[in-house]
Amino acid sequence: MKLVPIALLLLCFNTPLVAFQETDSEAWPAWRGPTMDGKASDSAQPPTQWSESEHIAWKVQLPGLGNSTPSVWDGKVILTFTRPTGRKIDLPAAENGRPKPDEIHELVVAAYDLDSGKSLWETTVAEKVPNETGHRTSSYASASPVTDGKRIYAFFGSLGVYAVDTDGKKLWAREMPAMTTAAGFGEGASPALADDILIIPWDEEGQSFIAGINTETGKDIWRTDRETGSSWTTPLIVKDGDQSVVVTSATKTTRAYDLQNGKEIWHCDGMSSNPTSSPVAVDGVVIVGNAYKGNVVQAIRFEGATGDLTQTSNLLWTYKKSASYVPTPVIVDGKLYFLKGSQGILNCLDIKTGESVFPGKRLELKNVHSSPIVAAGRIYVSSREGDTVVLDLNKDCDVLATNHLDDVFDASPVAIGKKLLLRGRSNLYCIE
Repeated sequence: MKLVPIALLLLCFNTPLVAFQETDSEAWPAWRGPTMDGKASDSAQPPTQWSESEHIAWKVQLPGLGNSTPSVWDGKVILTFTRPTGRKIDLPAAENGRPKPDEIHELVVAAYDLDSGKSLWETTVAEKVPNETGHRTSSYASASPVTDGKRIYAFFGSLGVYAVDTDGKKLWAREMPAMTTAAGFGEGASPALADDILIIPWDEEGQSFIAGINTETGKDIWRTDRETGSSWTTPLIVKDGDQSVVVTSATKTTRAYDLQNGKEIWHCDGMSSNPTSSPVAVDGVVIVGNAYKGNVVQAIRFEGATGDLTQTSNLLWTYKKSASYVPTPVIVDGKLYFLKGSQGILNCLDIKTGESVFPGKRLELKNVHSSPIVAAGRIYVSSREGDTVVLDLNKDCDVLATNHLDDVFDASPVAIGKKLLLRGRSNLYCIE
C-alpha cells in the first residue's frame, strides 16, 4: 500500500514539518524518518536481539560504497552508492599537498525489495571524478536519498543532484560546483524536502550557500549566499504559524530561512566550528549542538522570531559540558538524548531547563557516526565496530541488548514495521 504525498502536513503547531501523509507504517522517506526526527511510526516493532546467525531476514552484499541511510517507500529500500570504473584521467600537480582523485566513479541509485532483499533496479545517474579524496571514514555517497513518492532525489554533493522515478528512470540532473571542505574531509550533508522544494545545503571553504530547487525540474527557485565555513549538517524544516522555516546549523551561527523564498528570518550566534550534528525540534524549540573545538548545545525558541536572537530571551539556554559531534540527537518526552562527541557515552538534558537528567551513561560502543533512532519505546544506536545497542526508554535507558554484525555502520538504522534495516559499508541487513 502506497503512502500518499500531500503538499504540507503538520502534526501540531510548531513541530517539525512533515511532507507526507502516512497511510501505512512501511515508510521511511528521508534520513531522519517519517517525521524528520529519528522516530519510527507508532506501529513499528523492530527486534531487540540479533546476530549474524539469528533473526536475519535477508542480507545483501552491496556492489558499491556509500554511507547514506536508506529511504523506504512502497516496499522499496532505496539507497545510493558509488563504484570505481577503473578508468582514470590526467590531473595537474596536487594542490596544497593533497592529491585529488583521478578515477572515474559511477554514481548509482538502487532499490531492493523490502521483504526479500531482491534487487529491483539499479540506475547509474552519472559517471564522474570525485572532487576530494575525503576523510578515511567518508564516501562519495554520504548524503541520504529522499523521496516524496513521485520522485527519488539523490544528492552526490559536487557530483550533482539527480531525480529518478520510483522505477529508477532518470528524470533530471543538476550540476553543482566543486566544493572545498575543511582539511579535505569530503562532503556529507543531506538535502531536506517539503512543499515540492528540495533544500540543498552548501557550506564550504569557498562561497557557501543554501538553495531551494524545484523538485520537478531541478532548477533553482532561490539561492541565498551564506557567510560560513564548512559544515556537514542537514537542514531541518519546521513550521512557525503559517510560515515554513528552514533551520541550518553552521560554524558560529544558526540561521533560519523562509522555505518559499530563501530570505533569512532569524539567526543566533554561539555555535562552535565545523558542526556535523543536525538540528532537532519540538514544541517551537529548536536544539542545535556541536562538539568540535568546543562543546555547545543551544535551545532556541523560534515562535514568531526575527532578527538576531543571540542576546534575547529566545535563546532559552546553552549547555557546554558535553555535546554530540557526528550523531544527531533524538527528543523523547521533553528530554534530549545525545552521545558525547562520537563515542558510546549517552547524555540526557531536560528540554525546558537545559539541566542534566543523567550524564555520561557508558554504552558498550566505541565510535559512533550513525544517528540514534527511536522505535517502540527504545533507542537504537549503531557503531563503526558493528555493534548496535538497544536501550529501554521506560527504564532509565537500561541496556536491553548489545548486538554484533560483521560490518561497519555509518548509516543510521531504519525501523519499518517489524523490520530493522542496517546499512553497512559492505552489506545491507534486514533484521526481523
